[in-house]
Amino acid sequence: MSEDEKRAWDRLPGESSKAYHHFCIYRDMGASRSLRQMAGIPGCTSVRRRLNRWSSRWRWVERCQQYDDYLEYQLRAEQEKERREMSKRHAKIAMLGQSILVKGMEELLAKVQNGEHNLACRAGAADGCQRESREAGQGRVNRYPRGSRTWRWSCQT
Repeated sequence: MSEDEKRAWDRLPGESSKAYHHFCIYRDMGASRSLRQMAGIPGCTSVRRRLNRWSSRWRWVERCQQYDDYLEYQLRAEQEKERREMSKRHAKIAMLGQSILVKGMEELLAKVQNGEHNLACRAGAADGCQRESREAGQGRVNRYPRGSRTWRWSCQT
């Protein structure tokens, strides 16, 4: 890795392994990090006075701010990518829904043109009336009342 590719939160030239180890503990504490809290974390083997020295000398606060900014940038980039993908999915779903609707309308139009649609509507209405009558305890529905060849609503009890 070249010097240009190094990031502020990578180990700095001259920074000891122990100092960098403690910086990583501090960095990974998140936005609420503090040297006072760090002293009680497992893995932190140095006293607070030494942590203060390292923090100043190796610019821990500044490096952590850059690290936090980087993480925030990564999160925003991922969220924007997910939003774009979601928009594409929603557009595909909408197009599919429109295709289904158009196909259904074309089928309905064909039935109307063939004279089948009217019968299908009548049968559905009669079934609905029968169900409603049964629920109300009223008996059955005659689609064609006695002596009639024309369909009409007739709920008998």
